[in-house]
Amino acid sequence: MEIKVKSLTGILPEYETEGSAGMDIRAHLENPMEIKPGERALVPTGLFLEIPKGCEVQIRARNDRQRLPRRSKSCAYKLGQRSFCDT
Repeated sequence: MEIKVKSLTGILPEYETEGSAGMDIRAHLENPMEIKPGERALVPTGLFLEIPKGCEVQIRARNDRQRLPRRSKSCAYKLGQRSFCDT
């Protein structure tokens, strides 16, 4: 399967730890961003993906429960499907 990826930052997603189920991505920010406890925010990644037909891409919050046990157990995620593309 081929997924074409374009990055405005030049930094592509990559596996940061051995055995990871998914790749890590980074924010693409012009200025620092502060997200206070309980707040939600859209964080740009600078990534553009061409998703093959019948496939999806999921962007999920990193699991920090092991390092920060007081964090909420719920994780919001963004789902991208080929049907959302203008092709």
